[in-house]
Amino acid sequence: MMTNRLTYHHDRADLTFTWDGGCQIKIRPGRTCPGWGVVPDRFDIREPELWRSDLLPEAERPEFPRGLDVVMVPATQEPFEEVCNAWWEGRDVPTGRDFAKNPMLIKGMTGHSVCAFDVRYTGGPSIEASPAGRGDWRPVVDLAADGHTADDVTAAWLMGRIHGWVIGVFERLGVVTPQGAPDPTRYGWDAHDQTMQWTTTHLPLRGATSSISAAWRTWFHGQVRDLWALPDGPEAWRNAGIPVQYVSDARPLTYERETADGQRWNFVWCGQPYAYVYSPDSDRPAAVVSDCRFLERPGDMADGPVLPWFKKQADAWIAARDTQSA
Repeated sequence: MMTNRLTYHHDRADLTFTWDGGCQIKIRPGRTCPGWGVVPDRFDIREPELWRSDLLPEAERPEFPRGLDVVMVPATQEPFEEVCNAWWEGRDVPTGRDFAKNPMLIKGMTGHSVCAFDVRYTGGPSIEASPAGRGDWRPVVDLAADGHTADDVTAAWLMGRIHGWVIGVFERLGVVTPQGAPDPTRYGWDAHDQTMQWTTTHLPLRGATSSISAAWRTWFHGQVRDLWALPDGPEAWRNAGIPVQYVSDARPLTYERETADGQRWNFVWCGQPYAYVYSPDSDRPAAVVSDCRFLERPGDMADGPVLPWFKKQADAWIAARDTQSA
């Protein structure tokens, strides 16, 4: 455990980040950023599926475990700052994990009440899957198809890509209707309801089957087994879907703009009902949070992909402010 905290002030965000080597990086708003509600007071940097030290290779387990934490970010200034920058920009937080040494394995892949797959990534060019419990591993997502290489993959991206692949499989089976232009922050919304609607329409209850969910699981497991038995395996599902990326405290949506007079403005949405706007160049202390509200529920209001819609609203806000100042 580190005895001294690492500290980093992000000038543009007017946020100060501190880290003591544990599983979370704390956030303290500056003079111009309203406090509670605009940004969280911390974000987690544990690997999503490695929250227990006993899951690490024995030689890498800490002598004095810190509880149920697996934190792979080097406890030095430069990697710490890169993690903070990535969080502010809404990018995947880099941990430096070597997946060849610490592979990701999700047993009994769950999606929409289905546990038909095991999924793994071992550091190669592809994510692999197998029918649950069978160990018959086949490539299902190629990193290159998503513009990634083994050097820039993170566990958070892998989790989102696997979730998106499962949704993509449903779509190719005719279960889920695609929702317009692909958008990682909206992909799969209401997919569970669509699955149940499809099941109700196409899988009427028969015989001893007592529920829609049971009929759905039986059908889907059969689809997986039948496909894996074909000579070319699950090639029909290869690279299905797109990544799922939830806007949240762990992955904010931010946009930076300047008015004509050079004043900087930050637009921030962390998945809570409101998006906010504030200026790190303000000559006054931050106003109350309610005075900095920009939009309510951007994810629901957007009439297309969320990010370009969000930027368009911010651009209009900046233009209106320039007009008022002219």
